[in-house]
Amino acid sequence: MSHLENIVSFAHEGTRISALVPGSWAVSEVTPRHVRFFAPAHPDHEDHRSTFSISLGEPEGFAPDEYEDFCDASLARLSEGLPGFALRRVERFTLSSFVDIHAVWYHSRAESGLEFAMLQALGLLDRYNVYLINAATLTPLADVYLPAFDEILRSLRVLPVR
Repeated sequence: MSHLENIVSFAHEGTRISALVPGSWAVSEVTPRHVRFFAPAHPDHEDHRSTFSISLGEPEGFAPDEYEDFCDASLARLSEGLPGFALRRVERFTLSSFVDIHAVWYHSRAESGLEFAMLQALGLLDRYNVYLINAATLTPLADVYLPAFDEILRSLRVLPVR
């Protein structure tokens, strides 16, 4: 059963990605190579809006054959650098467009004391481009939004270069 209601297809040329997202979510182009989706405000949680963002950048500090080590180092940075870090799971899979995804599902606590359920995923497109995907929701909303984040992540497809 899908956790996404009113699914729409979204394509963004700058990130070279298409995704299936809920039609009720808003989208913002942060930069030409970075988009962010916002779930509707949740009135029971001070109008919190869960987010899912995709950015396409140049890989720094590794060559494509060092991707595994880069992913492991990224997980270490998360666990060491975030207050209240608690790992839920790590998953690696390949999208239908042949992009290898390294997904880390975790919990963290913000300076404000709020606790979040989060996703960080890395996807190596080619030797010049890597995807950084981040998603976050308040922990009390995790049962609703983490499955939605998973479905959005797995729906990603790389668009051809124009």
